[in-house]
Amino acid sequence: MALINKYLPFLVITLLVFNPSLVSGRQAENRVIKSGLLEKAQAGEKDLRVIVVLDQAEALAATPVSSDPAARQSLQSLVSSSQKAVISRISSAEMEVTARLENIPIFAATVTPKGLLALANIEGVAQIQEDRPVYPCAGKTALETNAMPDPRARADLHSGRNVSIAIVGSGIDYENETMGGGGFPNSKVIGGYDFGDEDEDPLDCHGHETGVAYVAGYKVASEAKLYALKICPGCCETEPSWVSKMLAAWDWCITHKEDNPAYPITAINISWADYTHNTSQCDQAYQAEALAAAACKASGIALFAAAGNENLCDGMPMPACLSEVISVGAVYDENSSAKTYCLPYQACSSWPSSVCGGWSWACRDDVVAKDQVSCCSNSGEFLSLLAPCGGYTSGAAPYAAGASAVLQSYLREKEGDYREVDEMMEILFGYCSAILDFKSFITTPRIDVDEMIQGLEAEQGR
Repeated sequence: MALINKYLPFLVITLLVFNPSLVSGRQAENRVIKSGLLEKAQAGEKDLRVIVVLDQAEALAATPVSSDPAARQSLQSLVSSSQKAVISRISSAEMEVTARLENIPIFAATVTPKGLLALANIEGVAQIQEDRPVYPCAGKTALETNAMPDPRARADLHSGRNVSIAIVGSGIDYENETMGGGGFPNSKVIGGYDFGDEDEDPLDCHGHETGVAYVAGYKVASEAKLYALKICPGCCETEPSWVSKMLAAWDWCITHKEDNPAYPITAINISWADYTHNTSQCDQAYQAEALAAAACKASGIALFAAAGNENLCDGMPMPACLSEVISVGAVYDENSSAKTYCLPYQACSSWPSSVCGGWSWACRDDVVAKDQVSCCSNSGEFLSLLAPCGGYTSGAAPYAAGASAVLQSYLREKEGDYREVDEMMEILFGYCSAILDFKSFITTPRIDVDEMIQGLEAEQGR
């Protein structure tokens, strides 16, 4: 490993050296510009939001990079140089850069139709895709302020200590006692950034991710620390976020993974989605997102995403559909009364509804039982995991992220180090039960942290 770290900067240089120049005599638009974006430009639509992927991104996204500051600084310097080499070829009147990833040669921008075509004809540009909006997955996960119950008592060995979980979305209400209380950073929320407002204060005034943070870093992994990555402006009510903001937050986690070496970031939770319906893993359709997810995994960070709440039997939105993302559906955590969920469109077991306001479709669980899959929870053969919550997947994903933090913390205590993402997940799956979703007739592993801890304790006692 020391040898790899020593020579990695030179390998990266080899990957990044190129000479961007206008390609003469060929039309690159159809090859480089993703379907739909070129049509918008040809229709005269102005101020197109785009994400630009450079040629070296695929190789670098899968390259494990040492936590050594010098090696990472060298990588980031080269990534920055490759971005500048392309950006400098386009007039500021035709393109405004809105975000640059630090660890992968990807940047986001607003371009005119003329700027879009100029970009497509620069050697070194691999793909230009549309920067699309993303939204919080339907459903409330936030609890009443200052009314969060105490977590179930766990031994220190199973509390998630010595790890951090990054919460991407509406921020975290760090003024809440459960989230540390007082200012930012504090004893619980130890860092973060507001990409929505481009400032240093990721305070949540919406509530969605404060509830997510409660599930991951209090209910499940009570001693884990949290990072707040806000990706929407203001209180997230009048404007959506964008894929580029989400990717910038993931990239931030790679850069800042070991800001506090005693609490490295081992998991990211994202309970936001784009409302697309993908019936298979979607890396080809969403290259920038897939590369950013792969970079997180290569850096030892597990990326958990809510599967979505649209009552789909055969698919999920992005980012849950990405191959390097751990997609999480929902099972009920206890028996309860019947529940009805309003849906944005007709899906596999929905029915017309007149009680859902602007939404005209709904699904209903007439019987609600522990470990029953919620009717709104999206399903598919490529769904990674199920986790208990009140019914919405925006609460199930942070439960799974918290379980991974508990496991990584345990492994570090017992073995002296954390496991790579695939190894950690293989161990986690070993403590799962198989649950059948009766709406899709697909069986998926379900994690329960108490069952996992019982298994770990049983093995420890042998």
